[in-house]
Amino acid sequence: MDATRDLRSMIIGFRTSAAVSTAAELGLSDELASGSMSLAQLAARVGADEDTLSRLMRMLVALGLYAVSTEGTYTATSLGAGLRTDAPGSLRPLARTLQDPATWAAWGHLTHSVRTGDTAFSAPAR
Repeated sequence: MDATRDLRSMIIGFRTSAAVSTAAELGLSDELASGSMSLAQLAARVGADEDTLSRLMRMLVALGLYAVSTEGTYTATSLGAGLRTDAPGSLRPLARTLQDPATWAAWGHLTHSVRTGDTAFSAPAR
């Protein structure tokens, strides 16, 4: 069963990348650098829909980037701090790269590229 679980994680791994990339794009770690915030405060600071941000934060908490207190306030963990703009060796630029539509499209055309030898960046739309 471990192999099936591991394979499932690989198959749906893009969801993790998308969530981390969105956290970086919104600047969640930068906002939480000054201390804990409620969901409403965080949503207002990053210009996000509170209900949708709530769902994203649940995933990011499960991934270990952020923590939520029993009072419902969020803080960045040491892992999440790696997405801060001012963090030494910040991975925020790398994470934000995934938000680029050309990057998503190229990876979506990987099968075409492997079959034809064409670059995935110039693959025809399906």
